[in-house]
Amino acid sequence: MLSFALLVLIAVVSVQSVQVAERPVASSLAVQSDRDDQAVPYTCSACVDFFDEFLGVLLKGLLQIGVVGSCGELCSFVPNKYGQAFCTLVCLGVGLDGFIHLIQDSDLDPVYICQETFACPKDHCAQAHCTNITRTWVTPAKGKLRSTFTFHASIHANATTGTGLTVIAMKCPMCNQQGELEFGELNTGFAAGTTTDVTAKLDTAEDDWTYPVGVVYYDVFSCKSGCSDKHGAIWSKASGSFEILPDN
Repeated sequence: MLSFALLVLIAVVSVQSVQVAERPVASSLAVQSDRDDQAVPYTCSACVDFFDEFLGVLLKGLLQIGVVGSCGELCSFVPNKYGQAFCTLVCLGVGLDGFIHLIQDSDLDPVYICQETFACPKDHCAQAHCTNITRTWVTPAKGKLRSTFTFHASIHANATTGTGLTVIAMKCPMCNQQGELEFGELNTGFAAGTTTDVTAKLDTAEDDWTYPVGVVYYDVFSCKSGCSDKHGAIWSKASGSFEILPDN
């Protein structure tokens, strides 16, 4: 969240410069074309962080308001002034009607919204398997409870991709009702023919009582957008295991 906290200061300044019109005909932030490389004053990760946290809030705001009169009215549901400024900046960039449509059509996928608002590169790979996970492993392969484990995935790009996720799904009966803990890493795309080692960390010192002692199995997924929603796709999958030893 550090990138969002820093870059949202840009949003405050930018919003102040365009508050003269809630529905601008054209501005330096408005969408001028359907190009993927439209410049925006915030990063892909900052955008995804924001909508991952507040997309549900904005959906509830739409239901509560009914007919939205301005970007500011909708974004006032975000419970802090910096988040409101960031929200308003994005809204003004695509226009109020476009912003509302994106929220309603998002299927709760923050990556999709950030692609459509030009913060993240769009994906144009039409293959069923745009990537292939050639190998996955964990370091350390064995470690005591309360250790930090690093999950690795070597991902080969069969074609050039846009923004997506690498998701780890670990068996963890005590972590939640689903019995599975999911976490992962955002990427802004892979170049065709390249192999990238993606890592994600798990600190078992936090809520250590939830993690199972013994051999733990996991799956890793390489995905378009948000993986399993209507805008996403699972390109490849691999499985692995590691061992959590008692902390004594």
